Amino acid sequence: MVGKIGCASLAALALVVGACESGDDSANPTEVATPTEEPTPTPVPPPPTGSPTSAATPVVTATPVTPRMSQSPSELLAALEDNRAKWDSAPIQNYRYDFTIACFCGFDGLPITMAVRNGELESMTNSFGKTLSEGFPFDNFYRYSTVARTFQQVATDIREARALAVTYDGGYGFPTTIWAGTRGVTDSGSFVTISNFEVIQ
Repeated sequence: MVGKIGCASLAALALVVGACESGDDSANPTEVATPTEEPTPTPVPPPPTGSPTSAATPVVTATPVTPRMSQSPSELLAALEDNRAKWDSAPIQNYRYDFTIACFCGFDGLPITMAVRNGELESMTNSFGKTLSEGFPFDNFYRYSTVARTFQQVATDIREARALAVTYDGGYGFPTTIWAGTRGVTDSGSFVTISNFEVIQ
């Protein structure tokens, strides 16, 4: 027979379950407590793309402009004259191209497709398929609406002594990128890109 003192000793060793408190000496001393295992949580999959719980993509209304190394006025003038002569030597009157501009103001519907016929702007269409006419933002883009006007804008920027860097197409000579800033001001300026140039009938 197991006495109460013996039960207390066994309880201290966690070998007897419930016998010592009741004084029942007939409890089975080999019965021990079994630790309970915590269930492994089931991972929750992320919501599928496009579901109502997905975070909305933020709309960017202003594009930062990275300052570029400004070219010297003499270098700019020489490049402008050489490439304008190259463009003038190619009798291209009907063409289209995509125009984009990065600036601290921001514009919707970029890129803009410029369609030129007989050397004059035929249509200016944004990426939503809307044809732009006079007013905003048509007036902001008009100075880049033909290659000839784009050359004239580069000449104006050089004359106004703006911080400027220009690259040109190797074949036809039209401007492909124009970075124009204000000297001494880091958070100003614009970066124009002309791409997807195509001669049309």
